[in-house]
Amino acid sequence: MCGVTDTPDQFLEALEDPRREEVARLHALIVETVPELEPHVASAMLAYGHYRYRYESGREGEWFNVDIDVLRELIAESGRLRPAGAITA
Repeated sequence: MCGVTDTPDQFLEALEDPRREEVARLHALIVETVPELEPHVASAMLAYGHYRYRYESGREGEWFNVDIDVLRELIAESGRLRPAGAITA
C-alpha cells in the first residue's frame, strides 16, 4: 500500500512489486501519450493535468484530467474531459 508521497517517482517507489511494475508501465504510457498533462500526486493517486469546472448550480472545483488509483485491489485509471453536468471554466 502506498503512503504519503510528494512526487510520482516516490509514489511508484512506495508500491510493492508486481503492482509497482504495472503502474509504472501505465504511468509511462500516459506520459508518452499526453505529455502536456503534468504528472503529480494528489488525493493518494497519480494524477495528470488539471482543469477547473463549474456546475450550472454555481458549484466550482478543480480535478485531474487523468488519474491512476492504486489503493484498491485493482488498478483503476480514469480520464475526464469534464464532469457530467459541468461547464468548464
